[in-house]
Amino acid sequence: GNAVGKVAKVYIPIAGGAKKQGKVTMTLQEKYCEFDAITTHSETLPTGSYVRVVAVDGTGTLVVEPLGEEKKETADEEA
Repeated sequence: GNAVGKVAKVYIPIAGGAKKQGKVTMTLQEKYCEFDAITTHSETLPTGSYVRVVAVDGTGTLVVEPLGEEKKETADEEA
């Protein structure tokens, strides 16, 4: 639940429409962590893209959505 609202980076691509989970990495409670993730977004989220955590399902899998284009560009410049 602490992950909701945070930004993560896609490590293993996440298939669109919650068809197949992937993985994301993020710093949570001062620890670098890797989590399973799915998205209800229609397009696959590729490795290296930035996403926002919108929910956590009952199994602990993160539900993510892509950041807007403006935020992606800002995140890429900082990386």
